Amino acid sequence: MAIPDFQSLMLPLLQFLGDGQEHRAADAIAALAQRFRLKPEEVDEMLPSGRAPRFANRVHWARMFLKAAGLIENPRRGVFRITDRGRAELAAPPQRIDIPYLRKYPEFREWRERSVAGSAAENADTHAATEVTPQEQIESAAAQLRASLTVELLDRLRVVPQRPARSTESCLSTGTAWHG
Repeated sequence: MAIPDFQSLMLPLLQFLGDGQEHRAADAIAALAQRFRLKPEEVDEMLPSGRAPRFANRVHWARMFLKAAGLIENPRRGVFRITDRGRAELAAPPQRIDIPYLRKYPEFREWRERSVAGSAAENADTHAATEVTPQEQIESAAAQLRASLTVELLDRLRVVPQRPARSTESCLSTGTAWHG
């Protein structure tokens, strides 16, 4: 099975927290991996940066978006739980919780407007693929920029006129400075 996108994790994460107990991220990751029947290699698959497992990253983003909408809270560092608003959502659960669904909450809209990308984030929501997290979008864009820059630099190096190399010996013997 493919690793679910972070928006597909929102409702299952909220349902996992529906017991009202406090949970740690590792517990949620394990429970969701089991629910989606992910293989260990899928759970351990790393982001292109190698900094974090892709699935854990997606659970983290789902959690952050649910928190911004007031559906979950962090009573203390490293711990989260469902709120009364989250329990109300589970009383008559939607088929899916995603970014468009969360926009019904003013706190969520305000959070999105305050985000670093501001209104550009809203435009990206409607135009970008919803299968990847913002972190994955950033890493993908950085990889594309690196590849483009590499090609451009190689092209420029191919057209730089070649000057004969001056050896250190010749510079010392003539007393001239070596300027490359």
